[in-house]
Amino acid sequence: MRRAAFAVLGTAIGTALLIGAKLGTPTPGSGTQVALEEPADAATPTAGAKAPTGKKTTAPPKKDVAAKPPASGLRDGTFAGAGAKYDYGTIKVTITVKGGKVSDVDATYPDEDPTSAGVNENAIPKLRQQVLAAQSAAKITTVSGASLTSAAYKASLQSALDKAKA
Repeated sequence: MRRAAFAVLGTAIGTALLIGAKLGTPTPGSGTQVALEEPADAATPTAGAKAPTGKKTTAPPKKDVAAKPPASGLRDGTFAGAGAKYDYGTIKVTITVKGGKVSDVDATYPDEDPTSAGVNENAIPKLRQQVLAAQSAAKITTVSGASLTSAAYKASLQSALDKAKA
């Protein structure tokens, strides 16, 4: 009888630990690493970057630069972040700034593998909405089921925001 009770208790504890580990969000430095690729001309705001599969981004090509930056510290224009490599490919975020605020966000992402394409097609629009609402990379939360995509997106977004700063 005791053996059965301990077996049930051990199974319950093990299951709880596995579920907790699966649902837990990665903390900085916990193994989720994203490598940034700097474009050849990193100092110049760019637009119209191509996706790894040859897809064009939807952001219109613009190169507007305001004479004086607004209070937000972001220059108007279109700025491409460095490509962020992760386990399934590279994500590259491009932002458009108008009036010192991020007015549009576009991203290129891998879509060759059906599984990662499904994850990315679900996560990228959610991340885009968060960026437009938060106006910051620091306030973006990880999309459930897309932690690697979210980390790479945030890294590339931060690169684009850094380029937009006056």
